[in-house]
Amino acid sequence: MKSFRDQKTAIVMDSLTEIYDDYFHMLHLLQDFINGKDTVEEIYRFQKVIIKKQVNFDQENLVVVLSKKKKKKILRLLLISMRVFSDIERSCDRMIEIINLILPIQDYPALPELLEPFFQHIFIMLERLNKYVQEENSKELLKVIQYDNVIDQLRTENHEKISEDMLSGKLNIDIGVNLILILSSIERIGDRLVNMAEDFYYIFTGDDIRYNQ
Repeated sequence: MKSFRDQKTAIVMDSLTEIYDDYFHMLHLLQDFINGKDTVEEIYRFQKVIIKKQVNFDQENLVVVLSKKKKKKILRLLLISMRVFSDIERSCDRMIEIINLILPIQDYPALPELLEPFFQHIFIMLERLNKYVQEENSKELLKVIQYDNVIDQLRTENHEKISEDMLSGKLNIDIGVNLILILSSIERIGDRLVNMAEDFYYIFTGDDIRYNQ
């Protein structure tokens, strides 16, 4: 496969790597918060940094895209990169939602144990996505997309268990509702990672696989 770095797009890929690292760190901070550490202010700080980088990236490249003076492959890279930036920013919004949902039930003792498997799978997706993007390995990116099914199944199983516990009176309704919403937000983070994998697959191959999975 011919490297996109041969087409002078190293700056764009470096920008993506930089915001990806911020995003990865923000997720770790969220995990620390779930485990009882006071990382909320730092999470908000990283969110602001990511938003600023997204805005700057869009402003710097939108003019180039609209001018249509670059080769089609470069324009494709810029457009899809903007979408990746947007997915990361929206995923950060989900993290803030999770914080707001956790705060009222922070003393619920089973919370870290419930959410830890989700974060393990999210980090596996993140690490694989980063590795395969750096390698420009489109075949392995498909495995990242397929791995999202694991998170979907995990959410379904836990949703059913929480619902049963609420109905039987084992679990407080307010706590149960928040847990279900938290799981939904985590699942959406996985969905955003799928979007990113699909976008990078398109960057590397020119094939849009978003609607034929």
